[in-house]
Amino acid sequence: MNGHVQTASAARFSIPLGAGFIRNPYPHYARCDAADPMHLTSFGSFVASRHAEASLVLRDKRFGKDFVERTIRRYGPDIMKGAESSAA
Repeated sequence: MNGHVQTASAARFSIPLGAGFIRNPYPHYARCDAADPMHLTSFGSFVASRHAEASLVLRDKRFGKDFVERTIRRYGPDIMKGAESSAA
């Protein structure tokens, strides 16, 4: 996915909060889609402006939390036994 991210020289992504944007944000979104599918915000986080890239991020486990493994590491392997019996 690195090939889809803006280059360092690209302008940072921002969401204008003026009345025009609030009334009709779609021209701004269209410009974002045309520029790059992944935008770096001024806060250092990324915004995916196209469905394909957003779907990729949401389905890629590298971008999510590993709840089960993290819970087992923190509380031990027996912690998940209660979850298995209550799910049945």
